[in-house]
Amino acid sequence: MYTHYYTMGENLDDLKVKEIGRDIATVISRCEIPIGNGDGELESVPQISSRIIQFNGIDEDSGDGFLYPPPFEENRRLGLDERFSYCKTSRRRYDAVVCIALLILKYHLGDGVRIGSDGSLKEIEWRRAIALHDHIFRDRDGENLAAEIRKG
Repeated sequence: MYTHYYTMGENLDDLKVKEIGRDIATVISRCEIPIGNGDGELESVPQISSRIIQFNGIDEDSGDGFLYPPPFEENRRLGLDERFSYCKTSRRRYDAVVCIALLILKYHLGDGVRIGSDGSLKEIEWRRAIALHDHIFRDRDGENLAAEIRKG
């Protein structure tokens, strides 16, 4: 399955959650990709607040929901690194929004987040996401942000 991964550093800054949420809300409002809540339910809306960011594609165009920050408690219960999260998009349309969200994490958190992807930055999914990111955020360099994303 086509999946993206990220692991947070030690510090989680509430101000950064707000800034990241604002940027992701901007992407969702400006792109023409249907985005809903974390479960991908019809007629739902993404959950973006000062404490959590959660979205998915809608209905058959959904997969795993994107969640930031990672599910600390659930990860602990499962014996996983509590700072780890992933999102299996299976290359569905909302994958572009997930890729842009990862670029936004990298922009705001820098070395405070490690990002990986099953996709290559040369593949069409990442190329589209970087182009859309750069169209929305003209003052940022998506290509440079993406350069730090590791394959699988």
